[in-house]
Amino acid sequence: RGGGEVRVTAHAGEVTSLLPLPGGNQLLSAGRDGRVRLWDLHTGKNSLVNYGGTRSTGQKGSTMACSQDGRHFYYPSGSVLKVYETQSGGQVSTLKGHFASISCCVSNPNTQEVYSGSSDRQILVWDPPGAGSYGEYPCQRQNETRDGGNAVANLDVDTWSDDES
Repeated sequence: RGGGEVRVTAHAGEVTSLLPLPGGNQLLSAGRDGRVRLWDLHTGKNSLVNYGGTRSTGQKGSTMACSQDGRHFYYPSGSVLKVYETQSGGQVSTLKGHFASISCCVSNPNTQEVYSGSSDRQILVWDPPGAGSYGEYPCQRQNETRDGGNAVANLDVDTWSDDES
């Protein structure tokens, strides 16, 4: 930092995702080696937090997202979205709802919702932490049905495409 270039070997394979955390002092990185690392941006050092279960199952990189306060981050792992405590490395939850590999996720700072996209061609919206428990609902909310507490998406409804093409 401070205008100089710092080089650090971050992973034993390709770096596939980077996520700066709120406050600007830390950075999460994910790599083809299946590891997620937390970096101190002032020192350039790995904080040595162990995030268990972050093995990547895809061949392409995928994005991570974090909560507005940076306390939690969301890591796509196959067809599930894993939620971790950023500083301790503890896994908080596994969010299930996609039928194929998740390729991206993003957090909305205005609503604190998390959106995930998958090769199943679905975009799912996840309730923010603290809203009871994590809940998933498809973007077509009025067609939401519940099955034993799990959301069931109406896969025949496409509310994101432009019908005027």
